[in-house]
Amino acid sequence: WPDKAVDLMDEAMSSLRLEIESEPTELDELKREVQKLEIEKEGLKSEKTSDSQKKLRGICRSLADIKEKAQALELKWKTEKELIQKIKNLKKEADSLRSICETSQREANL
Repeated sequence: WPDKAVDLMDEAMSSLRLEIESEPTELDELKREVQKLEIEKEGLKSEKTSDSQKKLRGICRSLADIKEKAQALELKWKTEKELIQKIKNLKKEADSLRSICETSQREANL
């Protein structure tokens, strides 16, 4: 039983680590949408009809909105990653200090 529990914990931690390091799905989708709209925009630039110009303006507005959302989401994701790293570092430091305290207490009791 203990081995299975350890394996499950390792698997969960690995999955969580991968999720934290990987770009969020929503952000990836927004970036793909930007690419798609950029290509569409380039195709419409050479067309001079009023319909194509109207569509071009709509694409430009959509691009601005999507880029703004993507930028905000990316900032949030990076901030969360930094906070998680700080927490990991503090936990490591706390573990180290705890170990030093335990060693000092054992030596004082000798």
